[in-house]
Amino acid sequence: MRPSRQGCRGLERGAHLRLRRQGLDVRPDPRHPVHAPGWKIDLRFVEHLNSCCKQCIAIAGVLKEVFGSRIPFNLDHLIAGSLLADVGKMLEFEKDASGRVIKGIYGDMLRHPFSGVALCYKHHLPAEVMHIVATTPTRATG
Repeated sequence: MRPSRQGCRGLERGAHLRLRRQGLDVRPDPRHPVHAPGWKIDLRFVEHLNSCCKQCIAIAGVLKEVFGSRIPFNLDHLIAGSLLADVGKMLEFEKDASGRVIKGIYGDMLRHPFSGVALCYKHHLPAEVMHIVATTPTRATG
């Protein structure tokens, strides 16, 4: 099961890439480790995105195999949503006077799904993709 060659229907050509660039410009390196309180793993942001997208495609394949067309979904929307679910995360950070990346005002005031949806809206992505970004869960604890 592969996405269509034309990409996400209803997306302005390249809008999703411009959106990603806008979010990623805040952090100096997308290969930068992602640190979560209490986590003792070495995780890179780009690896996280790749993992989410591959899991989404795998789950879509299982749904199609088991249920056929009884559970309709748009794979392009699912893929776009999986890649953009954390795009607002980059806006939670800013650089201090010494150049260190720190949690900024957006990080204090908004969770990244809110800023992610704002970026999606700005770049005319479909409501289905914005819904995926909006419903990004909070970090699991335990």
